[in-house]
Order: sequence, then structure tokens, then C-alpha cells
Amino acid sequence: MDPSLPNGLEIRVKDGNGSPLEFVSRSGMSANIGDYSKASVGHVEIEYTNSLLIEITGDFEERVLSFSPGIFDSMGKWFLIGIPSAMVLSVAGVILLVVGLVDYSKSRKETKDQERGIS
Repeated sequence: MDPSLPNGLEIRVKDGNGSPLEFVSRSGMSANIGDYSKASVGHVEIEYTNSLLIEITGDFEERVLSFSPGIFDSMGKWFLIGIPSAMVLSVAGVILLVVGLVDYSKSRKETKDQERGIS
């Protein structure tokens, strides 16, 4: 029994041949939208199988359990890609702003010099 799972929940997963797959539990990953809440209690690495046997035991209140590709893991990948990309684009934006301001300042100075007859 895994102490990190809620209410004595125990999850065993077997592939189509009856071989057990390692269930890796984790806590702290949840999402709440209005009256809807979702919590990830763990994951199983599956390379290929045509069927799974999932056994869930424990003392817990009735709830809907679903199994799907990990959204939380893919969100982490987006953050790892998104944050550095945003930083690079921000730095590029600041550089373009500075170059533009310097160019604008030079063109204004040249215009004023031409108006004064200074070359």
C-alpha cells in the first residue's frame, strides 16, 4: 500500500499478458474549474499493449476514476518550452526597441542639423 495515495487507495496495473506494470504514485497535481475538479494520483509508463487490467482497491468514497494520457506532464513540457521562448522574444523586442530609438534619435538630429544648415 502506497502512503502517498489518498484513503488507502491501491492501484495495480497489468498489461495484456498479465505482467504487472509499475504504477508510480504522486500527489499534489490537481486542477479545479468551477464545480469540476481533477487530481492526478500517479502514472504508468506504457510502451505498447492491446489491453490493460486495472485493479483499484481501498476505502474511499464513490468517485469517477479515469485514465488518459498525462495532461500534467505535457503542461510541464509547454512551460519548459514556453518560458524560455517568451524570454528570448522579450529580449529581441527590447533590442529592437533600443535600435529603433537610437535610429529615430539620429534621424531627428540629422533633420535638425539640415534645417540649421549644418552638414
